[in-house]
Amino acid sequence: MLSLHDDILVEILKNLEWKDVVVCRQACHKLHSLIGASVLLQYTIELGACGMLDGESGPHSLPVHERLERLKLHLEAWQNLTWTEHSSLTHVSWADSVT
Repeated sequence: MLSLHDDILVEILKNLEWKDVVVCRQACHKLHSLIGASVLLQYTIELGACGMLDGESGPHSLPVHERLERLKLHLEAWQNLTWTEHSSLTHVSWADSVT
């Protein structure tokens, strides 16, 4: 299987679950390098590790490299508790709303 062209290997690997791609990455240096260089497979791993599903499909969807970048920014924002939009909430007690 490792004698196949890299593009064919990526086509095969993209059909695996993200955990299986991680296992394949640990199998040998060639697969480690191939998976590490593939934006699509990196996106698959990152998305799966976060428990998310890819909602992008169709002719107007963002390219995979942009989806991966947005996912990384999203994860970084959660890790650092930084959001791009700030909102204020006013507390209204239940007793105040009844009167």
